[in-house]
Amino acid sequence: GGGSGRGRRMATAFSMAPPPDMALETPAGSLAEMSEAEVAAAVSRIKAGFLRFFVSMMVRYQELLIVPSSTIKQPAAVDFFDERRWIARFGSESREWLEMFCRSQTFTQWLEARLAPSAEPELEIVFFNEQIDAKIMRSTKGRLLAKHTTPLLSTGVMPSGGYGGSPVAPPV
Repeated sequence: GGGSGRGRRMATAFSMAPPPDMALETPAGSLAEMSEAEVAAAVSRIKAGFLRFFVSMMVRYQELLIVPSSTIKQPAAVDFFDERRWIARFGSESREWLEMFCRSQTFTQWLEARLAPSAEPELEIVFFNEQIDAKIMRSTKGRLLAKHTTPLLSTGVMPSGGYGGSPVAPPV
């Protein structure tokens, strides 16, 4: 087996249970059978699931941003990210999917937006980074050690200076 086994492995690369506050309910059937409110609620739950997944996957990504070697003449965004250390955070069953993800244009653009930020703070970056900070603060260790604030999440207003945390981990 070639493709179908690979697809099955990719589909099970990450085990994600629904959050504890989400009651598992009987599905309403197809979208055609759902009311507009049910469709909107389902879409919101899907978006929230994707956000939780990517926040969990990218937590503490700043620690993996690096300055590439001067021998690299035209570095790409991925040259600024320690892919091996990041992938090592996950189980071996996730490796193939994560390697493909790292080669994607989406991941490259995600890195570029963080490595070469625009002059004005970007709502998406501030929101995502504050989601990561909130996740860290919810953990036991994070509550004790983390010194994060999440003004955008707390107030719904974009802070004038953008993200308050460090965009890149401080040198050790």
